[in-house]
Amino acid sequence: MTPVFLESLKDTPVVFLQGARQTGKSTLVCHLAVNEYPAYYLSLDDIGIFSAAKSDPQGFISELSVPTIIDEVQRVPELFRAIRE
Repeated sequence: MTPVFLESLKDTPVVFLQGARQTGKSTLVCHLAVNEYPAYYLSLDDIGIFSAAKSDPQGFISELSVPTIIDEVQRVPELFRAIRE
């Protein structure tokens, strides 16, 4: 799965990783961010990050200037629209 994921990142600005709970999605992206594709990791499980994303989804996304992993993005569905724009 890692090669497919990394290949997707070469030509796609956003890659959505979906899967069943507790299957290693977060572990995979954290590994990639550290070892293969340098990226900043944000988790919406963090109340401060969640609050910032929820209060201003467009502003939250527009402030991201480096490749960023947003874990638990489904917790703030408004982010999907902000990402598309």
